[in-house]
Amino acid sequence: MKRAGHRFSKRGANKRIQTKVYQYLQENGEKTANEIAHWYNAVLESDNKYYARGKNYGTTAKQVGNVMAKSLLFEKVGQTMFNGMVGVWDARPLEDVVDRAIASKRHIKKYPLFLQKAIQERLE
Repeated sequence: MKRAGHRFSKRGANKRIQTKVYQYLQENGEKTANEIAHWYNAVLESDNKYYARGKNYGTTAKQVGNVMAKSLLFEKVGQTMFNGMVGVWDARPLEDVVDRAIASKRHIKKYPLFLQKAIQERLE
């Protein structure tokens, strides 16, 4: 019996995390996953409290680290001591990300919207 995938895809949630974290790291420089998760959850609390559709209930440092490890947008630039060894992450320059995305030949819909637009501009 073939098992069907989970009914609700987390792909959209990961794209939202990637987009917000990329902008945050572009503005603030290198951060640990713990610092990023703390900031991300604080931003969610301060966003529009009246619009509850698709509400996101926050994230953990582990989830942020996993999303960044799998994404072309981020690179691990070092490690620091914070309750053990913790990776330090930074955002790659957009030009490098676009080059890597084009070289990977993955479908463009796999990337966040701002990266999709940058790829389309480069290909035109």
